[in-house]
Amino acid sequence: DHVRLATATEPAKVRRNATSTNSQAPRAMPPAAVATVDVPAALPAEEFAAADPPAPEDAPPVEPASPRQEFIAALESGSVERAAAAFDQMVRTSGSTSESAAEAAAQALKFGQPETAERCAAAALRKFPRSAALHRVHGTALYQLGRDEEAQSALKRSLSLDNTQGLSYFLLGSVQTRLGKQSEAAWQFRQAGRLDRRFAVRR
Repeated sequence: DHVRLATATEPAKVRRNATSTNSQAPRAMPPAAVATVDVPAALPAEEFAAADPPAPEDAPPVEPASPRQEFIAALESGSVERAAAAFDQMVRTSGSTSESAAEAAAQALKFGQPETAERCAAAALRKFPRSAALHRVHGTALYQLGRDEEAQSALKRSLSLDNTQGLSYFLLGSVQTRLGKQSEAAWQFRQAGRLDRRFAVRR
């Protein structure tokens, strides 16, 4: 009897263990529950919208650089071709003047680029051949490039158009000194000092 009882009760015990084990195993959630389980039901709709980054505002249109801005940028980068192209565009502008062209070409000298200055001044002189300032810038660039004979001609041309500028006399005297024309240079220096005390030669 004891054997039969044990035999009879064993399956029930096994079934009870199996039932207990099944009751402890997690139940699989339906797909819909998985999708929404982390979303609090009471969260307001505006909270979701606030989580997104704000839409970027339309950027204002970028205006193209003016020829002068492009010219200065080219000087800063040291690009002769780019500077010359921007300068040509400046000169072709309807409102351009010989004074603005001479000032722009002189900017190349300030950047230590006599090659660019010479090229720009020569181009502008085709439009403004009677500009004393342009001839002066051109002569200065030629002098810095070591082209002394050409520089002397350019500076003489400048003085023939305007003989009131002490700087022109001083530059011509400097060129003639390098050419070995000491007496002529001395006269230029005296004229420069007479017109502008900044260029007076100290003895």
